[in-house]
Amino acid sequence: MGMKFLKFLIFVVVSFFLIVLHAFVQAYVAYLNGDRTARQAKRLTLNPVRHFDFVGLLLIIFCRIGFTKPIPTNSYYFKHKRFGLLSVPISGLLVYILSAFFSVPLLFVCVKYLQPVMSSTVAGERGYELIYTIFHSVFTAGIGLFLFNLIPIYPLDGYNIVEGVFGCTNTFARWLRDYAKYVFLSVIITFYFADLFGLPSFLNPAYWYMEVLGGYIQQLFINIWLPLF
Repeated sequence: MGMKFLKFLIFVVVSFFLIVLHAFVQAYVAYLNGDRTARQAKRLTLNPVRHFDFVGLLLIIFCRIGFTKPIPTNSYYFKHKRFGLLSVPISGLLVYILSAFFSVPLLFVCVKYLQPVMSSTVAGERGYELIYTIFHSVFTAGIGLFLFNLIPIYPLDGYNIVEGVFGCTNTFARWLRDYAKYVFLSVIITFYFADLFGLPSFLNPAYWYMEVLGGYIQQLFINIWLPLF
């Protein structure tokens, strides 16, 4: 197995794990808010089979983004409806961004302490590269999934936040939900297939959102942790 393919496989596995963790945390937060719907649907678990979505997995493999089946909730059971509607999607976003944030010191530890020790042998160097790839995948996948899920289209967290703030009867929220599949398809094409149409990077909204904004977030996290190392 080539190292390049192994790195790709690690990225897919790490991304899928983060997405499953995202779903589990949302189910747990809904439960804490008084809604047992996800628990009754057996979604309050880290078992990936319970959260598996085939299309979401394909997106992880081919587009470096993805999702699981939406967590079922019923706002009728929330102790405080508005808080519940907002805390569930926000908790999912926090899983991604905090995973990326706390992977940075682990990357610094790898570079500063593990590499000098492990690079003395071929096997050690290969082991170091695999460990570094795991943490780097958490870093990049976490930020990418955070930005993707922040987009306000159903059923992503960004839409659920819009619905939590304005209500499900809001005209904009209803439009996002009714035309979600068309908006979603447009976003995917724009994000990852714009180059097929020869669109320059600086004219591609996906470039500014995922690459430029994502790059700023990466650099911000690195700068925060750098003084400690």
